[in-house]
Amino acid sequence: MAVKLVRRIVAWYRTSDSTLAAWVHAARDALLGEMPVLAAGTALFAILATVPTLAAVVGLYNLVADPHQIQVHIGGLAKVLPPAVADFIGDQLALQAQRSQGEALIAIIGSFVVAVFSARGAARGLIDTFNRAYRVREHRRPIVKLAITLAISMSTLLGLMVFFGVVVALPGILAIFHLEGYGFVKILRWPVLMAVLFGALLALYRYAPSPRPLGTRLHLWPGAAVATVLLFVVSLGLSLWVDRVANYALFYGAFGSVVVTILWFYLSVIALVLGGFANAELERHHGAPEPDRSMY
Repeated sequence: MAVKLVRRIVAWYRTSDSTLAAWVHAARDALLGEMPVLAAGTALFAILATVPTLAAVVGLYNLVADPHQIQVHIGGLAKVLPPAVADFIGDQLALQAQRSQGEALIAIIGSFVVAVFSARGAARGLIDTFNRAYRVREHRRPIVKLAITLAISMSTLLGLMVFFGVVVALPGILAIFHLEGYGFVKILRWPVLMAVLFGALLALYRYAPSPRPLGTRLHLWPGAAVATVLLFVVSLGLSLWVDRVANYALFYGAFGSVVVTILWFYLSVIALVLGGFANAELERHHGAPEPDRSMY
C-alpha cells in the first residue's frame, strides 16, 4: 500500500502541471543549483550590516533610557529568534552599551556608514538572486539599479532598527510615559512587526527583480506568505535543533552562538529566495511569456 502511494506521488510529481508541483520543481532547482552559494554571500553581507545597526540602536537607546538596563529589555528577542542568536545579539548590545554618550554619537554615525555599505552588498546579492529566480536579465540602467539597491539597503536598515528598537527600547519608552501597565501594547508589537515584514517582502518581490516581460501577471503576496512562514519555521526549527539535537558550543566552544547566528541568517536568506521562486513559478504557470534567460 505504501509503495503504491509513493509511486503515485512520484508519478504526479513528474507529470503534473499543477501549481504545487511547479513549486516543488522550483524548490528543487533552487536548492540543488547555485542558490545556496548566492544565499551564503548575501547572508554574509547581512551579518556585516546587522552588527553596526545594533551599535546605532544602542546609541539611540542612550538618548531615552539607561543603556545598562538593556539586558533587562532584550528578553523579547528570544521569543522570535533562536536562543543562541538572541544571546549573540544581546552580547553585542551589552558591549555597545558600555560607550559614553559622546562615543555613542560617533558610533551612530560610523556604524550607519558601515551598515549602509554592507547592506548594499546584501541588496545587490538579493537582486542578482531574484533575477535568476525569475529568469530575467538585468535590463535597468546602472543608475536605476543603484538607486533601487540603495533603497533596499536603507529600507532594510530602517527595518532592522525598528525591529531591535521595538524589542529593546519599547519597555524603556513605556516607562518614560508611565505605560508599563498596558500589556496590550507589548503584545501588539509582534503582530505589527509581522505585518511590517509582510509588507516589506511585498515591496522586495515587486522592485528587486528586473522588470518581467510585457504581459506578465505579477504575483507578490503568495511568495511573501511563503517567505514569512518559512522565516517562522527557520527560527523555530533552528531553536529546537540547537536545544535538543546539536550542541554547537561543544564543537565550536565560545564561537557556538556566532555559528548559529550565521546559520540563521543563511537559512533566512534561503527562505526569502524560495518566496521569490514561488512567485516566479506562479507567474509562469499563469501564462507569463517565456523567460529571456535560463536560471544559471
